[in-house]
Amino acid sequence: MKNLGIYGLLSLGFLGLCHVALAQVPANCPNVCDQKYALCIAASCDPKTGKCGQCDKTDGSCGNCYVFEGKSCSYNTACSQLKPSGKTLYSTYSERLSTDFGFKVLTCSSSKTSTDCMDGNCMLTGKTVTLTNNKGVKVNVPTAICQCKVIQGGGATEGGQCNTANCSATWSVAGSVLGSMPHCQ
Repeated sequence: MKNLGIYGLLSLGFLGLCHVALAQVPANCPNVCDQKYALCIAASCDPKTGKCGQCDKTDGSCGNCYVFEGKSCSYNTACSQLKPSGKTLYSTYSERLSTDFGFKVLTCSSSKTSTDCMDGNCMLTGKTVTLTNNKGVKVNVPTAICQCKVIQGGGATEGGQCNTANCSATWSVAGSVLGSMPHCQ
């Protein structure tokens, strides 16, 4: 231990940073779930019905609810009440789109409506979309359609591909949880 030196300390610090970089659930999460979930923070939504995740374009004007397996956060509901079953699953939050796929936060504060998808009921579509991860590898990611709550006003989303012209769409948004994620320039 005495001979650890500066390089040893730097190595330990680097390992600590790697652990933080791999975290996919915010530290203040009250309900950490470990199961299949829909991630809708980049999803476009119907402003009348609140259905989110129907997207057939790649220009950033619409977005999907992506389906992942692993840890996610519910801010409102115990994980035991959000268990996936058959084609049904629930929308919870993780940092996966940002940490694994490089999505950035777009703020659409002038939008008239947005949606809150936390704990929304979702149905698997049976389709996948191709995302490129941070290592340049293409990954087929399943999608879902989720029922979200329509709210007045805009907010922060990981949809829109950093193009403010795409703020004309209705996006699933989140509050301060996106504050630590990389933002569009």
